[in-house]
Amino acid sequence: LETRIHGVESGAENTGFLGGTIANKGGQAVKLVVDNTSLCFVSSHLAPHEGRKNCDARNANVSSIMEGSLNWMGKKDMDLGSQYHHCFWMGDMNYRSEVPSEDGAEMSKEERHEHVRSLIAQKDWPTLHAYDELSREVAENRVLCDWTPLPCDFAPTFKVERDQTMEKYNPKRLPSYTDRMLVRSMPGYRDSLAHAEFTSCPEFTSSDHKP
Repeated sequence: LETRIHGVESGAENTGFLGGTIANKGGQAVKLVVDNTSLCFVSSHLAPHEGRKNCDARNANVSSIMEGSLNWMGKKDMDLGSQYHHCFWMGDMNYRSEVPSEDGAEMSKEERHEHVRSLIAQKDWPTLHAYDELSREVAENRVLCDWTPLPCDFAPTFKVERDQTMEKYNPKRLPSYTDRMLVRSMPGYRDSLAHAEFTSCPEFTSSDHKP
């Protein structure tokens, strides 16, 4: 297989504290060509916490990773997502759930948690997706324009209690789909991808995520 792979390039972009000098957040990317098909994979860990300000910080992180990648791979005058036949963006992207107010009345933190936990118990994934920050930001062209988030037909993966095999959520954080994957293909190539499976790992107990 290695004789079929060529054009490998990779690099990393820090977006952490002190202007990105601390590598606690950021992204890594690798580009390669298999036969005549170019592929790009990006793994990222974005800014945490709830709220509009922190969502904007995540969007800025994505832009920094996009722009930074042009310094170490691909064509400098093209958007990363437009250079390859297929691109995949994945990782702990940290986008959160945002529960809307009911009848103009703001819900308390406890009420929001109870509401989301109720939806999880009912396996009402469509309603939970309606609260998903990443899906909204993509749809409104504020981040990763023309990328497609893979559907999360499972319970939110964050924030769970450690050492729990089932989803037992920490009440300090609203359950959210922080662990994600998106795809973007060149026009005319999307149908050549087959979506086999995208799911969480509830048996993974050493983290506060079920990635």
